[in-house]
Amino acid sequence: MALILVMTSVASAAPLVGEWRPADIGGVEVPAESQMFVRFGGDGKVVGHGGCNRFFGTYNLTGNRIEIGALGAT
Repeated sequence: MALILVMTSVASAAPLVGEWRPADIGGVEVPAESQMFVRFGGDGKVVGHGGCNRFFGTYNLTGNRIEIGALGAT
């Protein structure tokens, strides 16, 4: 399943840092009013909302590869 994200904010020092909102998941357009998001912090932490529950964890960015560690969820 493909997940396409659209960046809504970005810090100039790190192109991934900021809040991303899904535009398309598995070929289905996500409504603009959706509450879903993924936020990458400059400290290696990732948080988000999948539409029902929140999630949190860590990530590591190496080149163009994102490695996301174990996630917790509410």
